Amino acid sequence: MHLATRDALTGLPNRAGLMDRLRQGIKAAHRDGSLLGVLFMDLDRFKWINDTLGHDVGDALLQEMAARLTGVIRDSDTVARLGGDEFAVILPSLRRVEDAQVVADKIIEAGLRPITLQWGCLRVGCSVGLATYPQQGHTEEALLRHADLAMYAAKEAGGNRCQLFAKQMNDRAVERVTLESELRTAIELGQFELHYQPQLRLADQRLSAVEALVRWVHPRNGVMSPARFIPLAEETGLIWELGLRVMDLALAQMAAWRRQGLHVPRMAVNVSPVQLRAELIDEIAAALQPHDLPPGCLEVELTESALTADGPAANGLLQSLRRMGVSIAVDDFGVGYSPLTLVRRLPISA
Repeated sequence: MHLATRDALTGLPNRAGLMDRLRQGIKAAHRDGSLLGVLFMDLDRFKWINDTLGHDVGDALLQEMAARLTGVIRDSDTVARLGGDEFAVILPSLRRVEDAQVVADKIIEAGLRPITLQWGCLRVGCSVGLATYPQQGHTEEALLRHADLAMYAAKEAGGNRCQLFAKQMNDRAVERVTLESELRTAIELGQFELHYQPQLRLADQRLSAVEALVRWVHPRNGVMSPARFIPLAEETGLIWELGLRVMDLALAQMAAWRRQGLHVPRMAVNVSPVQLRAELIDEIAAALQPHDLPPGCLEVELTESALTADGPAANGLLQSLRRMGVSIAVDDFGVGYSPLTLVRRLPISA
């Protein structure tokens, strides 16, 4: 029974152990009229650390964070690991909501302190969501779900903060699930159209390229901006299929213009950081082939964050694209904090 309710890596209660203690805590809070707080947290940048430095470093980081969390709570509180980099804390016998926020601040501070591992020194932050009984839920499932939604709100707000659950977060979650389902259908049915924006050379105002800008023609909401659905596509992994569909539409238009005798030097297509993986080379080659277009007619546009997100791996992929003949352009450079030397190191055309 002990093993069934404990996390093997950290020794903390697991989800089953947490739900059992949460159930008991709700009964006690109901009996004595006190507040019960639930904190839901995850580590910022953990996936990057785990993927880049390896699972051994990731496991050591989780063990260190488990020890730190245990060190900032009261004896009556419970820390549990739910899986991955997700932790939860049960705070019984609270007098006011602010008492839970004090604990959340201690957790955030603990997450920000440097962590020295065998590999080296790391700094990670954490995002924390808070829900209380009885204000934000009467069952263990509702409290944990609402604390989870609040955590995502904290992450969206920049991380390293605590966010108290509010009803509109639940409404946004329902809206997001609905939008994701509709986006999957849109990709299957091809409910997208491209708008084309000319790019002119400053020297002589001649056309240098045309940028393909995707729009979702939603059956009820009309034409939707990519700002509404691209982040969702990236989060859910749908961006890969959507990106390939956009590239095919853009190249088909390029081929049609050429058949009509219109000279368009290059077609610029935006590529998400999520698409920067080895398969992209073969997919681009496959997209060009049916339209009988050379690689030189395609320009891949990347944001500054895409260039810096994966360091050497991204650089190697871009080098392969340049050798293939595809042009590389940077969109919105200067929005972040990348040095100008980045432009020299990477195989950027424009």
